[in-house]
Amino acid sequence: MTTKAQSLDLHKYTSTVCTALVGKTAEELDRELDIILPKEPDVLEWRADHLATLADTDLVLTTAASIRKRAGKLPIIFTIRSVHEGGETIDIEEEAKVELLKQIAASGSVSALDYEWSNNKERVAGVQNACLEYGIKCILSYHNFQETPSREEMIQMLKEMAEQKPDYGKLAVMPQKNTDVLKLLDVTEEITGSLDMPIITMAMGPLGGITRLAGWQYGSVLTFAVGSSSSAPGQIPIDLVRRVEQALK
Repeated sequence: MTTKAQSLDLHKYTSTVCTALVGKTAEELDRELDIILPKEPDVLEWRADHLATLADTDLVLTTAASIRKRAGKLPIIFTIRSVHEGGETIDIEEEAKVELLKQIAASGSVSALDYEWSNNKERVAGVQNACLEYGIKCILSYHNFQETPSREEMIQMLKEMAEQKPDYGKLAVMPQKNTDVLKLLDVTEEITGSLDMPIITMAMGPLGGITRLAGWQYGSVLTFAVGSSSSAPGQIPIDLVRRVEQALK
């Protein structure tokens, strides 16, 4: 019998490391797991938008069950990242994507779904309702690969996310200068102290590396590190993240 994945329970001021799976086939995903699992991440994210086809629902569900079996009780986030927020081109439309997310939620193979906050609000609600129905977590996310919005804009985004009552809100931005990184960390610390919604924040690219290493000290509840292949610019190898964590503690 396959072990049920643990709940995704993330806490402030704790370094929790997530590593992404980005294989295009079940065989590639298996090879990634061979590399990643010995490194002992706290969480896995399956970036299913990298899969060669999502139109074959049975294949996706079978692959999800296989990943869960190999991962044991390790929490798994299931994500089909939209192209407009840095994802790969996929072979299904948004409505079919939402239906697939619902089926994945029902399968018991994952601990959480990540869905973009910028999507149609009815679709967002549909994903959230599926998470509630099947007892898994919902992450509403926003990614900006061009710039870092103003401090006021980032705070407003996170507050509006919180109004929709997800389990976690995620904000990823691209800094153009060092002060953008400081702005992101400042927003993280302020929002952590004022919202009930736990948040995941990061500045991407080379400038943002410090947020992936020390964001947890400002209240971000999850960081993404490279186990096998990177899923976003600026990710740092998991072993280095662990060494820095120990040094900071």
